Amino acid sequence: NRRRRSAPKDPAAEATPVRAGRKPKASPVSLDRSLDLAPKGKQSFADFAAEKKPKNADQRNVVAVYYLERVTEVGKVDVNRVYTCFKNAKWTLPADPRNALHATASREAWMDTADMADIHVTPAGENQVEHQLPAPAKA
Repeated sequence: NRRRRSAPKDPAAEATPVRAGRKPKASPVSLDRSLDLAPKGKQSFADFAAEKKPKNADQRNVVAVYYLERVTEVGKVDVNRVYTCFKNAKWTLPADPRNALHATASREAWMDTADMADIHVTPAGENQVEHQLPAPAKA
């Protein structure tokens, strides 16, 4: 009778068990309570969103980032500020706001999310917000 020697165990593998069919929880986001979405002398986010009428998550993401970067000029745009815009407009929240922003950047190239603490609208995103929204009415 020979005993089989088991391979040495990897402590890192044991520390992070993977369960089939379960996704890791998304990092939490929170409201930026210092963010003024109705700045004096500038269009409010609610009015801006109503004017642009974004129809899907990608359009909502670029509208929020554009507003924060170009209208309010708040400085660095991050996930919490975009989340705050979604809450303000009473839009359906994405399950994972970070991933939703990355997905919009990847699919549409409307924003640069290389640094999630400093998200920027690209020229394509600028054109989308300024010239394509609201979508023209169908005849």
